[in-house]
Amino acid sequence: GGDPSNNLTLNGNAGNDEYHFNYNLTKNITAMGGADNDVFNITQSPSNSGVLTLHGNGASDQFNFSSDISAGTIVTFGNAGVDTFQFDNANVTSNVTLYTGDDADKLSFVTKNSGNNLEISDFTVDSDYFEFNSAAFNGSDGHVLVFGKANTLGTGIQTFVADNESGVIQAFDNTNAQIETEQGGGADLLNRSDDIWLYDTSSGYLYYDEDGDQIMDDAVTIAKIKNNANILDKTTFKSSDI
Repeated sequence: GGDPSNNLTLNGNAGNDEYHFNYNLTKNITAMGGADNDVFNITQSPSNSGVLTLHGNGASDQFNFSSDISAGTIVTFGNAGVDTFQFDNANVTSNVTLYTGDDADKLSFVTKNSGNNLEISDFTVDSDYFEFNSAAFNGSDGHVLVFGKANTLGTGIQTFVADNESGVIQAFDNTNAQIETEQGGGADLLNRSDDIWLYDTSSGYLYYDEDGDQIMDDAVTIAKIKNNANILDKTTFKSSDI
């Protein structure tokens, strides 16, 4: 590890390459993985001026975030191939943008991390998918994905208000079946043992709401999820993608 004196481009070319970024980099570093299975390990945040750009290119590449990203900018490009983006004890409060690329890419969360400044910019429904470690995310009977909007009440409390169509809450189980949450009757999210996920169709943020109360002060911000700058909806983001 160390900080180069100038901006730097690293070319892996053919073969399986492995990069380790374990320094508060102050320069612009671009790492090109090449055509084979490459690994990018980020174990320390860049400094405020540091920009880290990672290109996986072909084959199956792995991008491992195992440190808080509290400064600088990181941009990843999975490109072709089945790639994995993993977060383990990595709260993102600075700028991290993922372009997963082509094919079925995995977004893996080993721990509950704050992803306030994490953006997934090209999520593809029925192809890309999330994987959440059951040791950290505790639902026992599957999960429910609710579409709606975060709303701040006059009391200052922020709640999540589910979208509804003709009075029917837009909430779907892990098989993409709409659950019975009609206003005035049906299932109550508080009484379910599923994991509850909330997708804000105004901001694009995905939240984990462990207790299902739809009060946002204890919800975990996973990431902002878009596709080509477009916020997702129930047709472009499925509960089965989680």
